[in-house]
Amino acid sequence: MEQATKMLEIGLHPLQVADGFEQACEMAVKRLTDISEEIDVADNDYQKLKEAAMTALGSKVVSKYKEKFADIAKEAVLEVADLDRRDVNFDLIKIATKTGGCMDDSQLVSGIVLDKDISHP
Repeated sequence: MEQATKMLEIGLHPLQVADGFEQACEMAVKRLTDISEEIDVADNDYQKLKEAAMTALGSKVVSKYKEKFADIAKEAVLEVADLDRRDVNFDLIKIATKTGGCMDDSQLVSGIVLDKDISHP
């Protein structure tokens, strides 16, 4: 954005700057397509999905539990994924926190969680 501001200051039209960004984006996508390799996510019990989740969790507060949370994340994604269409509806995954306990108590719940206090003995 700093470079775009400099280009505008020297008199380039904003549409030319925007076109440059579009061209750069197309070049980046082409390069990523060229160097990418397709993997079978189902291979080896979805190990690549777990590795991707562990990479994402590596620098987070939960890094001590990253293997456990990576397994939970992998299973949650597989629960809602349409593998034929290569689509995952992340709106169907919710993380709920509960006061008390520790991170090691975390678990994947398939379905609906009802958190209701007992109102009558």
